[in-house]
Amino acid sequence: MALHFAVADLREQAADWLDEHRHRVISELLAEFDACVMIVAYRRLALKSPASQAEWRHPRGCPAPQTGCGACKRGSISSA
Repeated sequence: MALHFAVADLREQAADWLDEHRHRVISELLAEFDACVMIVAYRRLALKSPASQAEWRHPRGCPAPQTGCGACKRGSISSA
């Protein structure tokens, strides 16, 4: 029975703490979410540019980005 009261007390303390800090916690969670959304949007925009697509699909210094290099032909990297 003592364990039941201890758990109830912890729940009450957690609820009180959340009530006191709710605005800050929610603000921090929203800021993290916004940062994740911005990173995804930036990556999508970066991948749409032709230069980024060529760099993404071929390793730096690819000897023949038009025809594909050895890594491209093996299928480990998609060719342009």
